Amino acid sequence: MPAWGVNSAAMKRHFLLPLALGFSVAACGSLPEGDFPSLAKRPYEDSDPMAIEKKAPVPAPSSLPASLAAKLSALERRARAADAEFRTLLPAARAKASAAKGAAQSSDRWIAAQIALSRLDRSRADAVAALSEVDVLLLGNLDEGLTGNKPQYAPLMEPAQQRIAAIVKAQNAIIDGIFASIG
Repeated sequence: MPAWGVNSAAMKRHFLLPLALGFSVAACGSLPEGDFPSLAKRPYEDSDPMAIEKKAPVPAPSSLPASLAAKLSALERRARAADAEFRTLLPAARAKASAAKGAAQSSDRWIAAQIALSRLDRSRADAVAALSEVDVLLLGNLDEGLTGNKPQYAPLMEPAQQRIAAIVKAQNAIIDGIFASIG
């Protein structure tokens, strides 16, 4: 190490730094002259890229199209028919469940009650399917309505959906009560 306390690597760095800065400044001065692009805003930069074109809202319909009304009526009939079958099987299921109260699991009475409940549950499958189909129709219409191009029939469809949902909800409550009574 030299006597003045600076190592040779540090000296090389201090020597090379001004040299590199000099070359950089010289390179900037050698750029070609001419027309450079303006830094002013371009026309498209003033518009809002997230703005959505506003359209006139589609007026709310006062009635359902005939095809949609027919579909909803058919789904309600399916739900009511399934409920009628459910109500027909209900007394037998309740009687078997009543007989199975306090019976051991896997006993004949307990198995008979489980079979009766299974039949009862299967009888309502069409009502549950009808509710699912109405929900799909309703959600499809809501999705189409979001675009603003299609009429919103959802408010007119909701009463049918609510009637079918009430049937399914009542059936669920009955089955839950019977299951609870068996234990």
